[in-house]
Amino acid sequence: MKILEDRKIDFKIINYLDTPLIKDDIKNLLVQLKLEAKEIIRKNEIDFKLLKLSKDDLNCEETVINAIINNPKILQRPIIVNNDKAIIGRPPEKIYEIL
Repeated sequence: MKILEDRKIDFKIINYLDTPLIKDDIKNLLVQLKLEAKEIIRKNEIDFKLLKLSKDDLNCEETVINAIINNPKILQRPIIVNNDKAIIGRPPEKIYEIL
């Protein structure tokens, strides 16, 4: 947020724990991120570990997307969207790639 504020770029925060993402939201983010669903999950998150997903599960887009919908804490964050591009903002300096 500091990077955006310093550059005086308006932004909107979507707290997806309060406003859950739907399947189409996640699919659109994947297109913008140019990533597969398994690449946007936090594998060290306790909620993810409790799911005990197999390798086959992780290779199935629908399974991973449904896991994200039902367990939103496993989604990588923050995700920054600028027009038709998006990036996972870790480390924060990655945001410069889409500004």
